[in-house]
Amino acid sequence: MEKEIKRTYPNPAKTVVEIEIISNHDCLAEAFFLDPAGERVFKVPYEIEISKGNNTLSLNLAPLIPGRYDLHIQCELETLKTSIEVLR
Repeated sequence: MEKEIKRTYPNPAKTVVEIEIISNHDCLAEAFFLDPAGERVFKVPYEIEISKGNNTLSLNLAPLIPGRYDLHIQCELETLKTSIEVLR
């Protein structure tokens, strides 16, 4: 695998979630959240720069209502996935 999510914390989270990613090359990614029905409910409104090596992304959860979500990070043809629970 060229990229992988090593850790998602805190989880559950209230306002911000940190995602640790390891990548073997640089890329620009987009991130979006899906609800349990698989519907896209929020797309992060900017491209995420992932560099070769270790990366830590901070994503603001304020646009999301409490609940469970799947986070997809799309970088070129590869999609990284993790689940996040949002609390208030």
